[in-house]
Amino acid sequence: MPPFRAGIFGFVLPAGHAEGFAHRIGSQIVLTLQTETKILPKSVVARAVIDLAAKIEEREGRTIGRKERKELSEVVTADLLPRAFTTLSRISAYLFPDDGRLVIDTASQKKANDFVEILLHIAPDNDIKPFQTNNRPADGMTEWLQGEAPDSLTIDDECTLVRDDDENPTVKYLHHSLDGEDIADHLACGKRPTQLAVTCNDRASFVITDKLHQAFCFA
Repeated sequence: MPPFRAGIFGFVLPAGHAEGFAHRIGSQIVLTLQTETKILPKSVVARAVIDLAAKIEEREGRTIGRKERKELSEVVTADLLPRAFTTLSRISAYLFPDDGRLVIDTASQKKANDFVEILLHIAPDNDIKPFQTNNRPADGMTEWLQGEAPDSLTIDDECTLVRDDDENPTVKYLHHSLDGEDIADHLACGKRPTQLAVTCNDRASFVITDKLHQAFCFA
């Protein structure tokens, strides 16, 4: 069973030399959200509940029912949580005021949504919506695989192809050349890229997805 998790969060200084929570670098603004999470394994709680229930049954000469065990679990969790292990995680975001763009440094859709929700809570006058493209990202990546990539992009050796139907047949390539006939055959039968590894200007390598999860913009 997954561990019980409880956490607190808040914005912190993005760097040691930052003068505020909104740290400006040129025309960009950097924000960093820190989450402190206490992790309490379910097995630890269950063992403590068993021990506590046994003591109560022995002392009072009765059987502890399911409802009372649930109440004991809540009591034990509240008692153990202050002594639980703590983990820290940070997510940074980069605001481009001139372009109205907010880029969040995470591949998790949920974490990106949580960041936006917290940001809107402290700055409710802003309207943040998912980044929209003129064409479907999957169609654009298909053109790149067919040899129509911009000069600034190099296609790398990782790709996931999926056909959009009831069965969603999927083919994944890793450390494999993507300019072979097998790729062309998959595209011809209707599969489209959902992930594609590329390098931009021979400097930055990354995997782009058909959802553009990390990209948001200001309306």
